[in-house]
Amino acid sequence: MPFKYWSLLTKTISRHKNGRPLLKPKSGTFYSRAIYNPAAITNENRAHLLFRAEKSWDNCTGRIGLAVETRPLSYKFSIFSKPILWPEFDYECFGCEDPRITKIRSTYIMTYTGFGKARNGRRFPRVCLATSKDLKKWEKHGPIFDEKDWYARGTKPGGIVPHKLNGSYIMHFSGENSGGKVAIGLASSRGENFYKWRIKKNRRLRQQGRGTGTNRHNIRQQDNSNIQRME
Repeated sequence: MPFKYWSLLTKTISRHKNGRPLLKPKSGTFYSRAIYNPAAITNENRAHLLFRAEKSWDNCTGRIGLAVETRPLSYKFSIFSKPILWPEFDYECFGCEDPRITKIRSTYIMTYTGFGKARNGRRFPRVCLATSKDLKKWEKHGPIFDEKDWYARGTKPGGIVPHKLNGSYIMHFSGENSGGKVAIGLASSRGENFYKWRIKKNRRLRQQGRGTGTNRHNIRQQDNSNIQRME
């Protein structure tokens, strides 16, 4: 993003109480070790945060919890005592991580990372999807992509656009190839059940280098047209 636009954006953003955390770990709970990486959505004029949580006394990499604002614009949250999503199946046996949330008509749609086992036995991240009518009770639909091509070493979720574009719902997600390079891909769904997705071929942004931990991101659009550079 050019500096002048970034500068304008940051002028409209302020830290609540100088950056004091809204949510904190608490001993004896399912978020005793860490509580972080939330997705946010409003319901009845109150913010709802779906967060990744870790316990101090087990090896699970994540459960997903729910915190609800006590009153509109209070920035004070009440955390549900139990997680709303936790590992139940092989594809997420090590953890449920990094929720992303949107609402289409009356249905809440969550994508999250299910950490399970790959065919070779190692830990493997997959984009998984769940739906809900009330943000509390969720129906899981499992992983939505196969492991192949440029995302053979796993996928992680991005956002779903909450309205159709050219007749399809659109999702952005990240994937990693066998060489360790990470790219952002595009998937579409024409159905109304939201858990059948088709990855768009030759529509991805590729990061030059291994992994995601780089200070300078050079992203190339792989559609033989534009090259985009993100600073």
